[in-house]
Amino acid sequence: TVVFSAIIIPGREAEVSFLYNKLAKLGVHTHTIFDTEKLHANGHAGRPEYERFYDLIHPQVIIPMHGEYVAEMLNAKMAMERGGAKQMMLVHNGEIVRLKKGEEPYVAEKFKVGFIVMEGETERTGDDPVLKNRKKLSTEGAVFVTLTIDKRGYQKDSPEVSSAGLFESDTTGYTKRQIQIEITNMLKEMSKSDRKSLDKLRGAVQDAVKKVVRPIMGSRKSPSIHVHFVYK
Repeated sequence: TVVFSAIIIPGREAEVSFLYNKLAKLGVHTHTIFDTEKLHANGHAGRPEYERFYDLIHPQVIIPMHGEYVAEMLNAKMAMERGGAKQMMLVHNGEIVRLKKGEEPYVAEKFKVGFIVMEGETERTGDDPVLKNRKKLSTEGAVFVTLTIDKRGYQKDSPEVSSAGLFESDTTGYTKRQIQIEITNMLKEMSKSDRKSLDKLRGAVQDAVKKVVRPIMGSRKSPSIHVHFVYK
């Protein structure tokens, strides 16, 4: 018999359901909040528990940990009013508090903290460029352009254009054609010297794509634009 005393965290329903079924296939009888009353056990103390705690324990210093700022403030206030605490501190992630008898507590050191994401065996920090790019792609999409040019930088064929998360549903092909036309017009206006620079060619293509897709997106945001050159 297995007892699940906790509620299901929103977003994890599928995983928990999979576990329920896996245990059932093994012949395990489970008790959950769905079939048993008064089963849920909350790991967070309520006000009565805190009051009882401070009636028994009279701390000199109170440093509430974990929770929202307002809840931490109420916790500290209760410790001072009910438990007789003389000092209180609210600290943030990464702050190291120095505690010494006869002295007021203070933040002695600060460390850089953040989120760590595991992908298989790869460890990524919250500011990893890979994660930032994924977020950008999920909200702004991407456009891919393959441009055929000669050695002088002149366009040889119509650009190949595709997208991810932007105009795939445009079955008429209108948006794609508008981008192709805008790229062609933009390149025609370039000087001979600018055509010799792949960076300037790439910039011109990106500007052309932005000119077409920004009105579609309805904002100043721009998709990720990837330009690939093929010589002919």
